[in-house]
Amino acid sequence: GGTTRAYVNDYGLVGAVYNSDIAEGFVTSEAQQPEEGDIMVLDRDGRVKKFRKTGRFVGVVSYRPGLLLGMTHNWQDEFEKNRKVPIALVGQVRVWVYGGRLGIQAGDPLSLWKDNTLCRKTLGKEIVAIAMEPVKPRERKRILVLLRP
Repeated sequence: GGTTRAYVNDYGLVGAVYNSDIAEGFVTSEAQQPEEGDIMVLDRDGRVKKFRKTGRFVGVVSYRPGLLLGMTHNWQDEFEKNRKVPIALVGQVRVWVYGGRLGIQAGDPLSLWKDNTLCRKTLGKEIVAIAMEPVKPRERKRILVLLRP
């Protein structure tokens, strides 16, 4: 998928750019390694788990982040040894979105819906992302979103 570039700037910083998100390693309570794009929430023990019905939003699983903190790029090894997964906290990632009755336009605020999916923000729900692509009414589609810090 992503394009890889190494660079050195005037300050001597070296980096690799894959995608447009900033991710951090989090310990998960999941028995199976989550898939890229899975929405993750906090569990009662302070670990992350896949969003099913409820939970406090943390971020989205991102296996090729633009910047990764707190873990190595060896996802399988990190999961098997440390139960860690890279979670995008800000930036652009792909995630499942449900269009609801009215559909979604680029720029619409998104909230947690159910079963690993976001929807258009409803009254009383926290905005967790902004849609970067449209979704038709009643359609469930994986789209690019901008995660809010």
